[in-house]
Amino acid sequence: MSTVSNPCSQSGLIPGRQTMPDARFSGYVKKQSVSAYESLDAGLTIKTREGDLVTLTSSTFARFDASMYNSRGVMQTGSDAVSLAENHRQITLSSGDSFSFSVVGDLSDEELEDIENIVKGIDDIISRMGKGNLNGSVSKAMSMAMENYDTVAMYQADITYQRSYAVNSELTSVDRDVPDTRLSSPGPEPEILPREDSTAPPLLLSHILRTTAPRVRNPIQ
Repeated sequence: MSTVSNPCSQSGLIPGRQTMPDARFSGYVKKQSVSAYESLDAGLTIKTREGDLVTLTSSTFARFDASMYNSRGVMQTGSDAVSLAENHRQITLSSGDSFSFSVVGDLSDEELEDIENIVKGIDDIISRMGKGNLNGSVSKAMSMAMENYDTVAMYQADITYQRSYAVNSELTSVDRDVPDTRLSSPGPEPEILPREDSTAPPLLLSHILRTTAPRVRNPIQ
């Protein structure tokens, strides 16, 4: 499994301690994700006329996940404007495979030849399934059923192929006035609200909305 992330953030916001006349904040948060998965499980059992038993199993899978987080905003205070931006991208790739082969008995050259032909036929069926040619897979399976393998008493193949693909996109926009407020004291730095995904960077717009919430005014002297 491998993971690649590319976080990037920038901000021109400087915590202010003065009145912010006619302040207005506008921005957006965009989240996108892509997920793809593919797997193949195959099992083949062959029994010869002499009673030899051959078993083959194989399994493969591949998975791809990618996500993107992008937020931008502008704080307008009178004639001044402050822009903020944050980007985060992550890609995860994983894959695996397994194979097993067992023989009970002593195979002759003729038996090995018939077994090889059966394995090639099953491989052709799997290849057609992977290309989305279901009719071709069925046609090949039917033609194999009509074949006469002199040394083979029976064979059975179980094939499971899966493929999935999903894309998700979310866009949230914010456009609101910020109350004209003044801090009574510098106080602690504002708390950054985490996103739903605790492993991702903080939600920029939530941060801005939190820091622009109404504050206690200084008493008029």
